[in-house]
Amino acid sequence: MADGWVIKKVGKIVEPVELAGGEGDVISVEITRPNDTTAYTANDILNDKLASFLEIPGIARKPGGSFILHGVEFGTDQGGGAQVWQPVIWLFKEQRPTPLADNAVYALTYTQRRNMGKLDRLLLPALTAPAGTTTDEAQITDLARVYKCASTKTSAFFELQTLTAFTPSALSQWLVTFHVTRL
Repeated sequence: MADGWVIKKVGKIVEPVELAGGEGDVISVEITRPNDTTAYTANDILNDKLASFLEIPGIARKPGGSFILHGVEFGTDQGGGAQVWQPVIWLFKEQRPTPLADNAVYALTYTQRRNMGKLDRLLLPALTAPAGTTTDEAQITDLARVYKCASTKTSAFFELQTLTAFTPSALSQWLVTFHVTRL
């Protein structure tokens, strides 16, 4: 079935139903990293130059609403050259009490994850750009996972973690794009 459709069961009858929002929505969040080239070690957090909470605004139609995540794309204007690195996206209902600065060690206890309403951990494919190129991209498609926002929010939050060490470019930009159907 195309994006924007779900299967509805009424008694013994099963029929496709088009969701409000049709084909789905695309929500992109751009992140500009700090003006340094400090190397990341495995399990560091990737954050913007302001150490912000990374928010996916309006991912649900109403507070406490739900959404279907169809896919995620991660792109950067920084070519990896010979480097290979692998990002992880953590999805949450709530942001952590204090945002982590870029390049800090990524650590969350089970209790912290529960309190933040952990939705998922999405492991993106390793990023490798051929030498001489200026971009890296990775994506996950065909997820079709349903999530619910916190009762007072139409947004979800995410954090980026690297599983591998790599050296970034100063002020490089990352674009995280979420393909969703807002329910």
